[in-house]
Amino acid sequence: MKIYEVRRLEKVYGKNAATGTALDGINLTINKGEMVAIIGKSGSGKSTLLNLLAGLIPLTQGTILFKQENMDTFKDKQMASYRNKNIGYIVQNFGLISTMTVLKNVLLPMKRKKDALKALGILKQLGMEEKADKYPHELSGGERQRVAIARALINDPDVILADEPTGALDSENGANLMDIFKALNQKGLTLVIVTHDEGIASQCNHRIKLKDGKVIEDILVNQ
Repeated sequence: MKIYEVRRLEKVYGKNAATGTALDGINLTINKGEMVAIIGKSGSGKSTLLNLLAGLIPLTQGTILFKQENMDTFKDKQMASYRNKNIGYIVQNFGLISTMTVLKNVLLPMKRKKDALKALGILKQLGMEEKADKYPHELSGGERQRVAIARALINDPDVILADEPTGALDSENGANLMDIFKALNQKGLTLVIVTHDEGIASQCNHRIKLKDGKVIEDILVNQ
């Protein structure tokens, strides 16, 4: 099943003479159950592509289909619903609210703030249940990343979108994170990971390489 179909996608920033092309007519397909690495040097368009898939910024031209629905036709409420119900987004540097406990950070995407049992269950799966009442500054980098993952999982998303998730971690915690991602992927979750790390990319079964806003490599492994 196709999760995303991207066709002739363009993203241009700025106006008139002061424009810059972040994505230049790219095409790609992401299927259910894939673990996808989007790789490339800084400025290649990786994060822009992830933000477009998340519906966080408007495209300039082209089409993004999510489960055969054209995302460009979504009204504001539809887009908010799409992000809340279908997407778990993991930002660089974790994105936790410093004044909230671990548990409250995990519950942020939930409409029903009383659904703490589910959040605690996810934290337990990630080895973080005993940290539920701690605050982000009391956690290590690896622990904060696990909280960010728990928050991304709380609404049972179809897709996890992760922007440089190992960028703020040491090598040991980065390896632990990838073990978590691979375990989630083995359960059928689709993951799209932006990274500049070839070691991370080599663990994914679908690798898409960008350069100057274009796809220069699109490889499926073990398919």
